[in-house]
This record gives sequence, structure tokens and C-alpha cells, in this order.
Amino acid sequence: MSRMEGRVGAILEYLTGRRRSMFDLLVELASHEPPSDVKESQVAVQASLIRALTERGFAVRLARRAPAELLMETEASG
Repeated sequence: MSRMEGRVGAILEYLTGRRRSMFDLLVELASHEPPSDVKESQVAVQASLIRALTERGFAVRLARRAPAELLMETEASG
């Protein structure tokens, strides 16, 4: 087995073990169905993403880049 095949196998194993949690997060995010141009409608999606990323060790903050653009910035913690 090549080194690349070993890495691919490790990634596949990692993701397979988290399949249900990834699916649950996608269902949660899709259930919010926010219009992309209405800032207030983004709150539920942002809260879900902030929670999910924080639980995985990311520091998250909302950052305004342009008048109509609200982004989430993440930084991996230690």
C-alpha cells in the first residue's frame, strides 16, 4: 500500500465514523433555509455553525467585510 493510499484510507475511516453527525448537521443547516440576502434570517444558521465549529475546537467570530456581507471567521484552536 502506498503512502497516499494509507492517507486516503485513514481519511475515509475518520469520516465514516462521523457519518451520522455530519448528516445531522447538514439536516439542521438545511432546515433553516435562510434567504441569503436577508441578514436577520442568517442568525439560526450562524448559531448552528458556531456551535458545531466550537465543539470541534475552533474559535469563531462574526466579521463584517462589506455592508451586505456577514462572514464567519474560524481559527483552529491549539
